[in-house]
Amino acid sequence: MIEVELAGLTSNGVFSFLGMLLGLLALSAFIWFKKLPSNALYVSFGIILFLFMLFLWTLYKTTNSQLSITQVDTQQASSSVSPQVPEVTLSIPLYSQQLHASEVLWQQAQFIDVSIDSEFAPQWRTNGIGLPGYSLGWFTLKNGDKALISLTRREALMLPTNKGYTLLLTVEDKRAAMKMIAAMK
Repeated sequence: MIEVELAGLTSNGVFSFLGMLLGLLALSAFIWFKKLPSNALYVSFGIILFLFMLFLWTLYKTTNSQLSITQVDTQQASSSVSPQVPEVTLSIPLYSQQLHASEVLWQQAQFIDVSIDSEFAPQWRTNGIGLPGYSLGWFTLKNGDKALISLTRREALMLPTNKGYTLLLTVEDKRAAMKMIAAMK
């Protein structure tokens, strides 16, 4: 198995999450002092509690996000009728993906700086989280392509797929990611 750790949040990203959590607590306090029917009060607190737990869980899971490839066991591959294809697993909060290694266009993989290579910068969030210092989920890039993104910094690994979208990920160790790409080419 080859594993590449994704980069954790910068202080800007952590403060964004903390601000979101504090905002939810402030909204809870506002609702508590607002005269509401009991059913509306309980539903409001339920929704806020759900959102609070979701953001807290996402903040926690960003610390152990990774991209991994499971290698084929040669004994299993020789004994089976059809050869197994290595699996690529992207473990990120809320948007984990599992692909066959053949679905990733390894020859087109590259490191980019989204502030310089602006056509690959996220433009529209279609489903995800967009906070200062952290972008997670499905985005449309400035060039019109669809991308699954986990960005905590400007420099990112771009992995195109043949499934109609690109993976755009901030990795912790650029050399380990380059070894992974070289092993899969």
